[in-house]
Amino acid sequence: MFYNWSYTNRLAGRPTERVSGIYSRLEKEGCFHLFRNGWEVRGKDAEKFLDYILTNKSPPPGGVSSALMLTRKGNIFSPVELFHHDQFRSEYLLISDPERESRDINWMKRAASELQANVEISGVSEYLASLAIVGPKSRAVLEELTKSDLGFDQSAAKLMRLDAVPVLA
Repeated sequence: MFYNWSYTNRLAGRPTERVSGIYSRLEKEGCFHLFRNGWEVRGKDAEKFLDYILTNKSPPPGGVSSALMLTRKGNIFSPVELFHHDQFRSEYLLISDPERESRDINWMKRAASELQANVEISGVSEYLASLAIVGPKSRAVLEELTKSDLGFDQSAAKLMRLDAVPVLA
């Protein structure tokens, strides 16, 4: 269970259980859903910078990989998902847990400054939402929301639409 402000400090009048129809549908289909936060890292040294702070090498354009963000001493700092945008060779999207957002971006900016890396790091959670739908019937649930082909590899990033909303899947 993920704990953050919304779970532990409910404001008066807010529902204490899920009221949206999507939650019961996802549970019925055996899917699990997560909401995550993200950052964009871009610039001439983006790949070199990410290879320094993450355990895995950066994926090729259009690829996705899981990695651990490390401290200078090699300790685990945070788990992340790394998306390499297919339209730019030096633009990456990192997704992590919401409760780590400010800590992670501060660490990345400090590491970039110490390395003197030519990168721009910006939070994208204000205008970009992340929803993970996983489970044995997750593709069947998504097929009802999109006309896009869902036959792509799970380690690939693809631009598509869910209903009328553009997404990076």
